[in-house]
This record gives sequence, structure tokens and C-alpha cells, in this order.
Amino acid sequence: MPKVQELHERVQVSLDIEPRKKFKNWEEYRERCLAENERLDQANGKAKRLWLALDGRVIGPTQRDPEHGIANFNHHEGVDRSSTRSTCGQMMFEIQFMDMLAVLKGVEELHIDLEDCDQDVSTAVAILRLALKDPEMLEHPLFAKLVAYEDAMDISGGFCRLPKQFDRNFIEQINWVFEPYEQPALSGKIPRMSAEEMQGVIDLIQKRILAFLDGKQERKPFDGRYEVIRNGSGWSMVKFQGQNARLQMAMEGISAYCSFVEYKNDEGETRYRYTIGRNSAWQRHLLLPELVTILNEREGTLQPPRCWGGGDTIIGSPREEGSKQRPEEIYQIIEEFVQAKSL
Repeated sequence: MPKVQELHERVQVSLDIEPRKKFKNWEEYRERCLAENERLDQANGKAKRLWLALDGRVIGPTQRDPEHGIANFNHHEGVDRSSTRSTCGQMMFEIQFMDMLAVLKGVEELHIDLEDCDQDVSTAVAILRLALKDPEMLEHPLFAKLVAYEDAMDISGGFCRLPKQFDRNFIEQINWVFEPYEQPALSGKIPRMSAEEMQGVIDLIQKRILAFLDGKQERKPFDGRYEVIRNGSGWSMVKFQGQNARLQMAMEGISAYCSFVEYKNDEGETRYRYTIGRNSAWQRHLLLPELVTILNEREGTLQPPRCWGGGDTIIGSPREEGSKQRPEEIYQIIEEFVQAKSL
């Protein structure tokens, strides 16, 4: 398992990154952490450790084992998405209001388990690092605003109408902060990214967050470009071309979509990474939890973690292996599902 170790004050922090690999449930992750505790105790002597799985590394909602110092912070599966904070939002709340800072400072080793390096993950890691190094930074008004923005964007999958407090100038500054992830995401590199490359993205985003707080940020112009491949019944199949495509779609009245990126896996086979989203859990024509079951039946991947999954407003194709289904096949599956619901 790739590990990057850092020393913050007296706490040794390890980023344990396994790209696109997930624990199938909380029990599997907890058992692994208990076994690792025993192994490390025997190898290095007893130490107080905290194990944190972030944002989908473990399939399932946020859970904690305070006795053994193990927790999963997630907002993807098994939750009401629109009423559940993003992972970075949960982390900020726990540290500021739930005494997690004392927990962090009371351990000797902090192990952070990750499978991705997106905006939510990178912000959550930055929060943890800053909490150990300079907790007063978390009180910075701009940091609170950045976390509030990312919280809203990640809860909605970026597919929402933003309040006026997040004006165009602010969005363009945050575009620059998160550009290290957005560029490879738009170009289809994320499904092939290594642990070392993900580590680089996380570190660069934190560097840009600190520049933003210091007033030394740059700006990346608002880019809402997207291509409509085909319109369905109350939804659209699209390809994102700009970093702010989902915001633009929401502003233009699109209420549900399926986006995709095509890439080659390590064996040179064509695979697709799909995201299907809707802007409200009140929609009746695109019930994603039901659609997930159909997509997994067609894909032939019924067992987690190698299957389609997600929540009630956004779902995605298998993270590790991608989807073998071509866009025209996915379009047909979704459209037949929507049409059947309208009868």
C-alpha cells in the first residue's frame, strides 16, 4: 500500500492511497485497521493511532469506533445526499464543534485512507493537516467560505444554482485552487492516475489553498462549456468540456444528465467513466437507486466495490474497472427506464 509519511508536531501522518480501490463495507475496513494495529504494535511497539477513511474509500455512511480510533467519513452511499455534509464539511464540523481536534492531538499516528484526490478529498486532507499544524487557520473567513463552497458543490455533485455570496470572481479564484484535479478529470486521466500522482494533486491543491488564504491566488476564468450528445426524456447525455459545465447546465435549466469520459485501461481496452446526476431528490422520472440495480445487471457487476453505486442524486460507474457499456447503450438503458416510469 503506497504510504506518504509526514510529521506534524508530534503526530506522524500517513496518507495511504490506493487509487480507485474501496472497502466493501465498514466491517471490512474496521477489521483491517484492527489487524494493522496489531501488526504495527508487534513491529514498532504500542502507539496511539487514529485511522480515517475518507470520501468513498469505504462504501457506506459515516461511522466511528472511538474505542479503537477508527472512523469512516463519507456522504455517498446509504445517505440522503442533499441533507448530508460533504466529507470536508463533516471534517470541518467535527474539528470545530465536536472536539475532534483534541482527538487528533492525542494520537501519535494518523493514518488517512484514500482512493481518490478530488476537491472534497483534497480539502478534507488540508483541514486535517492544518488542524495539526496551525488550527487557527481553520478560523480564517476565506477558508470557511472555501469549505462552504466545496460543501455545496460536492453535496450537489456541482450541479446546482449557487447563492449570490459565491460570485463569479470568487468562483474563478476557486477554479484555480482546484485546477490540479479538474484538468486530469476533464482529460480522462483520473481513471489511470497512480498513487504518487494523486499525492501530487492533493499537495498542490493544499499549496493553492494557502496561497488563496494569503491573497496570492490566481484566477481561472469561468468555463461552462459542455456538449450535448443526445437529449432524452427530461435528461441529457453530455460531455463536459469546461470546469464549470455542471453549474452552467443548472443555470440553463437542465435537470438531469449523464456524462462520460472515454479512456484506455492498462490492457489497452476501451472503458468509460460515467456520472449520472439530477438536481433534486424530488424528481420522479429518474430514480437513481432503482437505476443502479439495472445498470449493474447490464454490466454484470453485482458485488461491491466493483459495481455502479452512489446516492439518491448522483451515481457513477465502477471506479476500479470502469464500464464496458458504450454511451449509446447507457443512453438506451436510461431512456427505457425513464419511459417506463412515465407510464
